[in-house]
Amino acid sequence: MVANPSDAKYLKFATPTGKDGVVLLIHESNRLGASLLLLHTAEEMVKQGINVYIISRQFGELNDEYAAVAPTQIILAETAFKMTLKRLKDEFGYHRILMVTASVGDWTKAAHDLGYNIVSEIHELAYVVQFLGLEKATREMLNYSDKIVFSTTIARSEVLNLVNAQDDVKIIIRPQGVYFKKADPETIRKNIETIYTEHPDIKDKKIVVGIGNTSGRKGFDLFIKTAKLVPNDMFLWAGKRELFFNKAVKSLGSPLPNNFLYLGQMNSEQLSALYSIASILLLSSRKDTLPSVIFEALIFDVPIIAARDSGGAVDLVNDENGVLTDTADALEFAKAIQELLNPDKLAQIKKHITNQDREKYSFSEYIRYIVGLF
Repeated sequence: MVANPSDAKYLKFATPTGKDGVVLLIHESNRLGASLLLLHTAEEMVKQGINVYIISRQFGELNDEYAAVAPTQIILAETAFKMTLKRLKDEFGYHRILMVTASVGDWTKAAHDLGYNIVSEIHELAYVVQFLGLEKATREMLNYSDKIVFSTTIARSEVLNLVNAQDDVKIIIRPQGVYFKKADPETIRKNIETIYTEHPDIKDKKIVVGIGNTSGRKGFDLFIKTAKLVPNDMFLWAGKRELFFNKAVKSLGSPLPNNFLYLGQMNSEQLSALYSIASILLLSSRKDTLPSVIFEALIFDVPIIAARDSGGAVDLVNDENGVLTDTADALEFAKAIQELLNPDKLAQIKKHITNQDREKYSFSEYIRYIVGLF
């Protein structure tokens, strides 16, 4: 509220633009995975001709962007949530709700009791559910939803085991695909020129990229430790700088390696250029349910390195598009990079990353699938 005081205007009911739409519920409005997923879900649903009403449980930087796509309301209490759902149903014929992440599971029963058809997405791995104290909310989501979508098999098995729930026919596994918009060739060319102008030392080098916030969960420290072990190649990281950045640098016990560059946050046009010059995407995450950067890398034929025990990567990364290490470890990552940068291996992988693979993870198809679950 302090950071986004103008969001107070979203506390009142927003008149829907049409009838018989879908309510989208999110727990926060920060520029992070689940909140961005909701934004792009709303955009795609509207594009497909579906009326949307967005409810966020927090003030945040994305609420203005939500409101530019569809009527948006911030609701802080369950009582107000029930009142809004009832009004949407009685006055505008709404009866469907998509609940994004287990963080909103505690409001599932309220929607169920009002007769809503509920599709829920659970993106969290078990450790996140446990860390955030979402066990009860997750159970309610599993009990009262009509359909529950997990993005990966590992997420489903971990979460069900954590909350002592049984598998059920209403539980589905479906990766959400990629909503990343690849820039046009000329825009990519100009942005590549900018990168090379600002960082001339990286030209004609093999480039390993890491993308995400500079957190321990994303393995930012492992990324820079890997860079130190592979001094002949360049390591570029793009993403929001978190407090962990300084801790990670300190853990090196020495200055940042000369072959590492932190590029800060980048928009889709800049990222398109970065992917275009990348030799490898190093997904250094210790834990990650289903990193969207995997899908983004495939758009640009970039092979991926990830840890087998990190989460959802195990469902998507294989010998045909990259390398899975046993665990998230700098030494293992360094060995995998050396393996992947073998010209024969690299050519073999690029041959296997086909258009069919990319189309399989179309975000528009994912949204059609989700809507079809209601």
